[in-house]
Amino acid sequence: MKKTAILPGGFKPPHKGHYELALDLAEQSGAEVTIRVGSAERESITQAMSIKIWEMYGFLAKKAASNSPITDVFEYVGKEAIEGEEVHKVQDGKIIHVLKYKRIYLILLFPLVFAYSRLYLAVHFPIDICVGILTGIIFGNLYFYVFRKADKKLFS
Repeated sequence: MKKTAILPGGFKPPHKGHYELALDLAEQSGAEVTIRVGSAERESITQAMSIKIWEMYGFLAKKAASNSPITDVFEYVGKEAIEGEEVHKVQDGKIIHVLKYKRIYLILLFPLVFAYSRLYLAVHFPIDICVGILTGIIFGNLYFYVFRKADKKLFS
């Protein structure tokens, strides 16, 4: 299985702290580190200049698909990662593992089987199960909507 470590950010300019973080990510994950550089220009340092500096450090650097580090990682996993690839990302100094699987929707079977088992064992009334499913769908969509709005507002 291929292992990739993603380090997204602005990196204008990339400094020693960024470099040490990339080295630490490579060491902890045991994966090839890819630096994803945002497009915003800061302190007269462009995206192309930042990519060249990272390449001088010896890392693979690419243009980010989005200015949001979170969106950039999700776009990488959704569009560029191959099935079964293990992706590592640093968020607040912690490594987050993401696995890409095309059949991830199968995880939705677990709540359905669990809900059916509650009915089968007569632990809950059917209305309890229906209200629980409906509440989960509503709050899941609400949280997703709030996340998308906050992500656009903070990183666009």
